[in-house]
Amino acid sequence: MEGATTSERIRTPFGYETTAAEVVEAVDLTGKRAIVTGGASGIGVETARALAGVGATVTLAVRRTGDGEEVARDIRSSTGNDEVEVAHLERDVVHSDELRHDFSVVAGTGARPAV
Repeated sequence: MEGATTSERIRTPFGYETTAAEVVEAVDLTGKRAIVTGGASGIGVETARALAGVGATVTLAVRRTGDGEEVARDIRSSTGNDEVEVAHLERDVVHSDELRHDFSVVAGTGARPAV
């Protein structure tokens, strides 16, 4: 960002009460893959649901696959998007090189996720 300084405020139409679904509502992610770490609980669930709702193929990268499968079923049902998958992510603390490797394995193709 040429000319940007750290003192400039970033302005968006979103506020404290904006939901993930509202942020992505005008986006079409059909044909794109999103990997959501922590997708079996809290904000990860709603992030995954919002991404699936706008057409993304979503992989929930979770430590507890049983919990992930339950969440995936719920997201599939609530969004009508059957492209919600679960993958086991073993790491508690992730370094960027390890994370890139895990995401390549999760994606199954070695391709980078779109979002």
